[in-house]
Amino acid sequence: ARCVSTVLPSAMHAIHGTPSVELSRLAAHLGLQGRLVAKLEYLSPGFSKKDRIARQIIEEARADGSLAPGQPVVELTSGNTG
Repeated sequence: ARCVSTVLPSAMHAIHGTPSVELSRLAAHLGLQGRLVAKLEYLSPGFSKKDRIARQIIEEARADGSLAPGQPVVELTSGNTG
């Protein structure tokens, strides 16, 4: 087993870096062929795969000028991105 400990400069750097784990015992128990892998998105800063979408939206808004430096971002969708 390999465990890598890295200190990141901000929570933004943890997005896109969530680990995956192999579920070999579960696959064997269920009699599945092949490799069963789970992505641990709950380890993302916002505990969700939606962090990736939110980061992309913010990066695009910064790039096209619709989001100015220091401008607040408010998420109004009650946990959904749409």
